[in-house]
Amino acid sequence: MRKICLLLIFILTIILMIGCWDFKQIDNYYILTGLSIDKGEDNELIVSTRISAPITGLQTSNTFTTEGRVISRKGTTILNALQKMSNELKKEIFLGHLQVIIISKEIAKTDVANIVDSLSRNPNIQRKLYIIVCQEEAKKVMEAVNPLDVAPIPDLVNMFDINKTNNFIPITLDEFIFKYKSSGYDALLPIAKVSNQIIEVNGMAIFHNNSYIGELNGEESRVLSLLIYPKFTTEYYTLSQKDTKNTSDFVTVKIDNKSSKIKVNLKDNRIETKLYIKLYAQITEYSNTKENQDVQQLYNIVSKQLEERLKIELESLIKKSKEYNTDILGIGKYVRAKYQDYWDTINWEDKYSNTKFSTDINVIIRSSSSTKLIAN
Repeated sequence: MRKICLLLIFILTIILMIGCWDFKQIDNYYILTGLSIDKGEDNELIVSTRISAPITGLQTSNTFTTEGRVISRKGTTILNALQKMSNELKKEIFLGHLQVIIISKEIAKTDVANIVDSLSRNPNIQRKLYIIVCQEEAKKVMEAVNPLDVAPIPDLVNMFDINKTNNFIPITLDEFIFKYKSSGYDALLPIAKVSNQIIEVNGMAIFHNNSYIGELNGEESRVLSLLIYPKFTTEYYTLSQKDTKNTSDFVTVKIDNKSSKIKVNLKDNRIETKLYIKLYAQITEYSNTKENQDVQQLYNIVSKQLEERLKIELESLIKKSKEYNTDILGIGKYVRAKYQDYWDTINWEDKYSNTKFSTDINVIIRSSSSTKLIAN
């Protein structure tokens, strides 16, 4: 028994001694939370970051303020530019807490393959960081300072984590690399722009054959998220009431939950795809509430309206994916899983545009969130 105890003490001692072998003194590093990448002259990259000013007092629990400065350096690669930045800052740059990378539209069109390769090879960069495409100069996102933000980049990341709007789909580096390099997928990235120092994220950039080729608007991105995005967030839809004479009548519907499904079938050497979306919702606003309202009739009218609206948006999404010949819905994944022999004999890029689609959207209104509208 004594020998066992001594052995355990020895093992614990060894563990404690080696536990901090890679310890880094934080004062010797600049910890970056965001990077932007733009195209410079002579095919150089312009890498920018915000060096935040630390709070010295105890007035708040937040680590950083909106104060600070944006610095940029040119380099042939990302790491080359960061090394120049590090030399001038007199401190080493630490990328272990990098949360978001913003690339310009020009970079997305020409150099996304090199950017992805550089990021994926760096062991210090987390695969869970977010990637965004900026419609203009990516540095503008770094420079934007919304007065309501405490720390601009962490607050942007927080919006991605929460994603209350669903007008975009947050994409991590890991997710982008997987779809970017896989057959049966085409990759997407959220689109950002800056207006009056406010960062707005709306819509998705479509990638095909290693480059940015087109965009989805906010409505198309939202219906896409209902179909393929596993993380569901509460969504609101406001509909005008066509069945009333008063055109100012409206109803707002809150989506509580959803389920979706994609089915593929091979018929006459052609893939037929059925898209299913089922939504459970409640009415949260209604501008024309009446006494003795036929609640079930109202539920049926609103359900039908929302189904028609989502059907139009989904068909617009399908049409755009065929125009760009990009499998943003990931249909190829289902074809490969179900018809492996067929998949091995075809070029999916040649077959996708000929795929037949049909949709099945079902909206179920379960309550009205109102004391006046109570179903019998």
